[in-house]
Amino acid sequence: MKPQKTNGENYLNGNENGITIDERDAMRKFLIEHGAQEEVHTKLVSLFDTNILAYEALLKEVKSKRSDIQPPNFETGE
Repeated sequence: MKPQKTNGENYLNGNENGITIDERDAMRKFLIEHGAQEEVHTKLVSLFDTNILAYEALLKEVKSKRSDIQPPNFETGE
């Protein structure tokens, strides 16, 4: 089970090397449906720094499906 946890942590932090497309898609779906505030925030921050289009797509999906999640506010650094 440890490799899955490592893959999950890597995915959240933007290091998707060694993660298949199917695994990435499954982790994204799980994150959107069940991810905690902190996990979604971590992924959004990692995408903001590396892939703004992916950030915007994930943010739009999170906002439409998870009203309980507050996106990061980059103006205040939170």
